[in-house]
Amino acid sequence: MNWQIDKWLLARYAGSLAITVYTLGSQINTIFIKCSTAISEMFAAKVHVLIENNRDEELNSLFAKVGRVQIIVILYIYYGFIIFGMAFLRFWAGEGYNNSYWVAVLLMTPIVILLSQNLNIEIFRAYEKHRIQAVVNFGIGILNFIISIPLCKKYGELGCALGTMISMGLVYYPFTNFYIKRHTKINLKQFYTGILRVFVATIVPVGIIWGVRHMIDIYRWEYFMSGLVVYSLLYFASIYFGALKSVEREYLKRKLTGVRYDKKY
Repeated sequence: MNWQIDKWLLARYAGSLAITVYTLGSQINTIFIKCSTAISEMFAAKVHVLIENNRDEELNSLFAKVGRVQIIVILYIYYGFIIFGMAFLRFWAGEGYNNSYWVAVLLMTPIVILLSQNLNIEIFRAYEKHRIQAVVNFGIGILNFIISIPLCKKYGELGCALGTMISMGLVYYPFTNFYIKRHTKINLKQFYTGILRVFVATIVPVGIIWGVRHMIDIYRWEYFMSGLVVYSLLYFASIYFGALKSVEREYLKRKLTGVRYDKKY
């Protein structure tokens, strides 16, 4: 419901062009979300088994590991879109869709951390604590609707995206973390320590690419593709050397080379 409110308001107050621009940015956000949920859904069954058998330590470890994998993927897409998104939309949709870039950024920004935590959806279900989350989601939808009306009238598609960003960032993120701490046995400190390593490790390569991006014409296809390749290499190199622990690097190295690895990860 939350993701459809903006389109309804735009149809009422802005018109078809604003809807088209918003929809393009919203599609980017949908892909962004699906990339994260595809990872967490693989572990849904395991979450229920661990909670049913009171294996709290393993559940904490799983939540932290899955969250770190998700944040690596999420930040790769998020940073990449911020750096190359405007050019990508030009190649994909043509001229006149610059605001779609800002719509996507506004929608993606408040859910970066949330998406790395979305294993909590299955955790809440396993603990039978998911009903209140549905009620809060409904409340956020109402808040989003109220906030977005004046913003939509004044700023069109950007105002709607900003309203969604405010409601998601100011309400849903704090609620989710409070609810995890209050009603589950998840150690959020362990989780945030892991994703902080990823943030710190990626600051320098992202800063370098951001600076170089303004020195070249990424609206030329060959420079755009070259930039993506360099960005990808720098990003995952920084993850490998800066974010992964030594045991994780060894595990990954042996997996890639096909060598048997007996030490428990």
